[in-house]
Amino acid sequence: MVTLGIIGVVAAMTMPSLISNYQKKVLENQFKKSYSTISQAVQFTILETGEGLNNQFNNYDGENHIYTNIPAFKQLFYKNANVIGDIKYDKVQNYNGTQSYKTGGVDYPIPEKLMKDGTAVSATITNYKIYIVIDINGPKKRPNKYGHDIFKFYLDNRDALVPSKMSKIYTEDELKDEYWADMLGEPCTIKSKQKGNGIGCAYYAFNDICPDDETKGYWECLPH
Repeated sequence: MVTLGIIGVVAAMTMPSLISNYQKKVLENQFKKSYSTISQAVQFTILETGEGLNNQFNNYDGENHIYTNIPAFKQLFYKNANVIGDIKYDKVQNYNGTQSYKTGGVDYPIPEKLMKDGTAVSATITNYKIYIVIDINGPKKRPNKYGHDIFKFYLDNRDALVPSKMSKIYTEDELKDEYWADMLGEPCTIKSKQKGNGIGCAYYAFNDICPDDETKGYWECLPH
């Protein structure tokens, strides 16, 4: 009986860890699959319009403060991404779960369309670049967190799908008077409480590097 009790205690201690590791492995595989799928959608879009997507679609109307070709790009890209409908989220959380929101900002958008394979996606144009945000397992599956299953990419001038990367970790004092405090530095760290924390995580996920400890892989160091 004592032996069985010990086995039960050990199992109770190890099972949560095993489940967590399995869930992280699932997210890693879904990330790779979704990146490949979105890259293909970009290539199909290029085949229709020609190279240089940013230059074709980033026309900015300064008087009305809008990028006039956003609807045209969305229509074309969503078609090539096999979008099947609109979606809504109850909420999305940042990387370390310190903030949640129902409506995303321009720089930390929430996916708005569902693809045939279950990936959620959103495309927009800002700062003269095309940005694409994906939820690798869709809105119905958790955790619905930036840097866990939601990731942000942009198209460079060669039409490559580039994973966004954190540029700097800002302290709360440094952010006090900043207009873009929610997303400054494109954070991806357990140290940040910014609303947009996680928008710079795609680079680390793509290269399997923990942003807070380079000796670890990205997926093994995901915060709870």
